[in-house]
Amino acid sequence: SRSTQWFDDLFGFKEGGSYSENQGHFSMEGDMLLCKTSKHPPQFVGPFDTPTLAELRERCAPAAATAAVGSGLTFTNLATPTGVQSLIADPANAGALFQA
Repeated sequence: SRSTQWFDDLFGFKEGGSYSENQGHFSMEGDMLLCKTSKHPPQFVGPFDTPTLAELRERCAPAAATAAVGSGLTFTNLATPTGVQSLIADPANAGALFQA
């Protein structure tokens, strides 16, 4: 289906079967995700953590103290049932992060 075509395009195999079958296509080398069936280069995988709100505030405090008025991050919740592809392709959104 179209909804899973992106996975095949990116990783070179159809997602499905069992978790262990899918997982078998991937390996980690340091902080790089390798997929033996993908035509694309390895992908950087950053650290994953689950900080508390207090920890986030502490981490961001130095940047917030030196930020110019009107600069910094913004957050917008967009309910878009058609997906984020058009938003990603829009040059006005260069550098933006989308979570679908």
